[in-house]
Amino acid sequence: MSSNTEYIGTSGNDTIKVANGTNTITGGLGDDTLEGGLGFDNYVYNRGDGHDIIHDNASAISSGSAYNDRIIFGEGITEDDLVFSLNGSDLVITFKGTETDSIRIVEGLTTSLKQIEYLYFADGHSLHIQSELPGISFTENADVVDQSSAQL
Repeated sequence: MSSNTEYIGTSGNDTIKVANGTNTITGGLGDDTLEGGLGFDNYVYNRGDGHDIIHDNASAISSGSAYNDRIIFGEGITEDDLVFSLNGSDLVITFKGTETDSIRIVEGLTTSLKQIEYLYFADGHSLHIQSELPGISFTENADVVDQSSAQL
């Protein structure tokens, strides 16, 4: 899966579903629904991109290969800007100082096949979600994560 297919949304509310393979998906402005497939999916998110929903399918280990999906943040977004919370089995990322931007990873805590493994930042820094987010445990079961505060 060496070739990279790029998908770019419009300024409206888009739904982008991609095929299996290596894909870069940019929803752009608007409240977008982005659905990845088997392979390496890169979801690009910039300030002002709205409330995006990511349905990542078959991202972890399939057919003996490890697939690491990631969200790539644009200029001006740092790790310190991110606020993580849980909504059922969904991982929600919001941003300090704005109520108009968020990312929801649907069932991102239910199974490794739905997880986004990495967050990448424009300064070259990266964050491995499974090992670096406190209080979250990922398994293949339908886990319940109980946090007294909704923020991690």
